[in-house]
Amino acid sequence: MNVKRLTRKYLWRLKRSDTPVMAGLAFGVVALTLLIMQLLMR
Repeated sequence: MNVKRLTRKYLWRLKRSDTPVMAGLAFGVVALTLLIMQLLMR
């Protein structure tokens, strides 16, 4: 899984998005998922 590519694609979609609140929520969910994955990998 390429995190950089996903982040770039997400940021590009964020620039075109007209709903920053929904984008913020989505970013929060992604951040939480990455945190949980890192905890599980240890």
